[in-house]
Amino acid sequence: MKKFVGFYDILYHVLEKRKINQAEEMKNYRDFYQRRLENAKSKHLLPVVKQILVDWHYYPAMSSRVRDLYFAFRK
Repeated sequence: MKKFVGFYDILYHVLEKRKINQAEEMKNYRDFYQRRLENAKSKHLLPVVKQILVDWHYYPAMSSRVRDLYFAFRK
């Protein structure tokens, strides 16, 4: 997930520098992956479930949500 944070961070800065409209959307994705990484490291179930419910539209597929839940239960 660190690579996604870095990718969206670079993409956000490039789009912002060139004043392209999608810069704000890329910032939202970057923030989502930062929160997802922090929740994965925290090893607590509640923040993971909250993120799945609140940020469901940022997940690329249902399998990503299930994987996050699986690893939260495993810890």
